[in-house]
Amino acid sequence: MKAEEFKQKQRSMPDDFLITLVDAQISRLAETGGKSHTMSVPPKTTDTDMVLSEMVRRFKDLQSQLKEKEKEIDEAVEKCDNSHGMALEYKSQLKEITTKYNTIKLAHKHANIACDKAESQLEKERAQKEITHSLWQEGVCPKCGVSMFDKFNAEIHNVKRCGNKKAVADNNECA
Repeated sequence: MKAEEFKQKQRSMPDDFLITLVDAQISRLAETGGKSHTMSVPPKTTDTDMVLSEMVRRFKDLQSQLKEKEKEIDEAVEKCDNSHGMALEYKSQLKEITTKYNTIKLAHKHANIACDKAESQLEKERAQKEITHSLWQEGVCPKCGVSMFDKFNAEIHNVKRCGNKKAVADNNECA
């Protein structure tokens, strides 16, 4: 049997079977004070040195695999920690943006209220100007309501009533 065939035969041995062989070999070594140790030429898969060597090889493979898995786990944990840190940073940024949005929303609401008040005031002023203009066109003082069709009434109005200095208003003038 060639060396590669022998190694393949050892590797194909099930783990449970190998463990049973190793336990049996160690027990016999202990009982015989080491005299049961076998080492054949050509080697057999049940020789003490071959069984123990295969057990050590598999242990080393498992240890190597374990270290590789630990490395993968460490990398995954690091990525998770980084993601968590980024999530916390994004959460903080989101909170800041939300606060700014709410502030802008509130300012917009107050601006709308102020605009509505200003528009309402402008409408009142426009209406007042239209009424005043209409009264002047009709020859009535918008302050006190005196008819100013003649000069006498206009002069009495100026002195006695509201102090409006206009005796007779032009069509385009407003009080």
